Amino acid sequence: MPSLDLEITDDDIRALESIDGLTFDSERSKILKSLGTIDVQACPGSGKTTLIAAKLILLSQKWPYRHRGICVLSHTNVAKHEIINKLEASNVLEARNLLSYPHFIGTIQEFVNRYLGIPYLRSCGISVNLIDKEHCVELIYSRLSHVTRTYIDQKSQHGNPLFDFNLKMNGESIEMDVPTFPNGSNSDSYKNLKKTRMKLISEGYFFFHDFYIFAEKILARHLSLPTIIQERFPLAFMDEMQDTQKFQDELLQKIFPLDSVTTAVQRFGDPDQAIFTGINGEESNESYNNKPRSGMSFVIDKSHRFDATICQKVKGLSFNGVELDTDLSEEILEKRKECHANNEGFKHTIFIYRDETIGRVIPEFAKLVATQFNDKTKAAAPFSVKAVGAVGNEIDPQGQHLKIGHYWQSFDKSKSQKNFRENCFIEAVYFIRRKSEGDWSESYKCINDCILRLLRLAGIKGEDGKNLTSTSLKVLLIANKDWHRYRRVLFWLMNHGNPLTDGKWQKVCTVLTRMLGIESPSAQVTVYLEYKQNLEQEQTDGAAIPNSPTFEGIKIELSTIHGVKGETHDATLVLETKNYNHDIYAMLSYITGERPNTTYTNASLKSDPTNVRDAAKMPNQKFMRQFYVAMSRPRHLLCLAVHNDRITADQITLLQANEKGWNITHIQDSADDQESRS
Repeated sequence: MPSLDLEITDDDIRALESIDGLTFDSERSKILKSLGTIDVQACPGSGKTTLIAAKLILLSQKWPYRHRGICVLSHTNVAKHEIINKLEASNVLEARNLLSYPHFIGTIQEFVNRYLGIPYLRSCGISVNLIDKEHCVELIYSRLSHVTRTYIDQKSQHGNPLFDFNLKMNGESIEMDVPTFPNGSNSDSYKNLKKTRMKLISEGYFFFHDFYIFAEKILARHLSLPTIIQERFPLAFMDEMQDTQKFQDELLQKIFPLDSVTTAVQRFGDPDQAIFTGINGEESNESYNNKPRSGMSFVIDKSHRFDATICQKVKGLSFNGVELDTDLSEEILEKRKECHANNEGFKHTIFIYRDETIGRVIPEFAKLVATQFNDKTKAAAPFSVKAVGAVGNEIDPQGQHLKIGHYWQSFDKSKSQKNFRENCFIEAVYFIRRKSEGDWSESYKCINDCILRLLRLAGIKGEDGKNLTSTSLKVLLIANKDWHRYRRVLFWLMNHGNPLTDGKWQKVCTVLTRMLGIESPSAQVTVYLEYKQNLEQEQTDGAAIPNSPTFEGIKIELSTIHGVKGETHDATLVLETKNYNHDIYAMLSYITGERPNTTYTNASLKSDPTNVRDAAKMPNQKFMRQFYVAMSRPRHLLCLAVHNDRITADQITLLQANEKGWNITHIQDSADDQESRS
């Protein structure tokens, strides 16, 4: 076990609780004091990020090394910023020391880029211009010959094949997967594709995944590199471990082996929430996500998010069999009752619909929310109410699927927050203004990224001939004494109180283009800056708004389950969907408690052959994890929607039992529906 010249004591923890107003139970205190290699499973709403930040703050007060640091890796920028924000907000002044050398806090991608990929490219005499898969695909396409472009267009019925234009390791060599040519070719299109990608690489344009290949290459070339990195970072934290992909985990274990005597590796996450397996064809990690509860060093099973009634409804879906419980005090629970319209407990409801009434599910959910919450809570910002489902892509009229769009026909998955990509600048402005959970830093970044895209469309580059980045744009604007004016324009755009009329939009665009030096806008720039009216501004009850219909004065945001992972809502409706199987139907016996969840490790299957028979009865792991995520989002009100053909009378009885305590509502036809059929 690595030896660190420091110790965290109970007194240190009590002092931090006093300084920053925190509270840690005995299990969390043990995690704070542990300085060896550990794996932690943290249930939904357990305060995992707060725990990691608290541990970093404690370490910052005692860190004895000037040139050795702590490495903190996250899967997303959102998680990284959460940790950084908590360090910046701490009353412990030393916490800010962790934001600079010799420490590193960033995403896995940023770490791989900085310490492996970029050093490799420098050794090859190549400088980085841009790391962005989507933009690189656009560049590749723009530089292809007319014949090759026509060929790619013909192959794009099921998505742009250029997104599969990957690099790969073959032995010690880097090779290229040329899309649509798995075995190579002597054709002109093959040669044109390969030449174009090679040319862009030489100019410094890369896919994100390229840097993992460069990392593999430099590790193979310099066998001592992991030892050097471990010497630099004697302690490494890995957050959101359940979302780490297999190739990322395998690379990280080459750099920070779990059995290292130099570096302690502390991994945090929740295998029960590992729902990104198979996304973009990538496998999930095995070293963490395949660990049973008994294999974890610590398990945090108490949640700060919801009370015991929601815990009872959710815990049957924990694939690792975590005994989920609430960590809310009696005082807080009493305070939460004040959010209810009648100072009572919330009526967690299962809506049972028929084919004819599926369109009434979301309006009925809105009606329930309107009557369950008091006016003060509904008026508070942000008041978050969401309806989520597993399958959200476009409806095939000939298919036998069940998707979010069947409940709300105007649902558009491409407009959801996690998948958002603007077609024009004003679309991004409308998007960040309508987000229910306002994060100014994320909104600012979204608008700033649009400005960078605008500059690329206008062909404006920095003095070094490279595309401008956030940093180089800031330097340019400061030099031109426009930085503060630029920020004022961006914050004006982000402010919901500033109406975006055609006239005001044109004035804003004029100010921006002058400030950015866009003198003669091209056709692409003109289209990107085009004014479009926000359809949501004139919304009436039930208006055809893609992802945010309003009923009973309640705005319901629609999203996929993947889109809301990591979020907390006031009320959540989980919609039954179907790709190959009806998902809630497959999970009902676990929600009712008819089938208790049991996990089996490979070892247990080998030691007791009878377990093989029982393991074959295990639930669809994908469904179970998806619904564990979906049903653990709300603070107050949890609802489900299921078809009456896929729930039995006996199951309804079980769901209504005191332990489960579900309210059952059979959705009836509206008066209009009844009249139209009479």
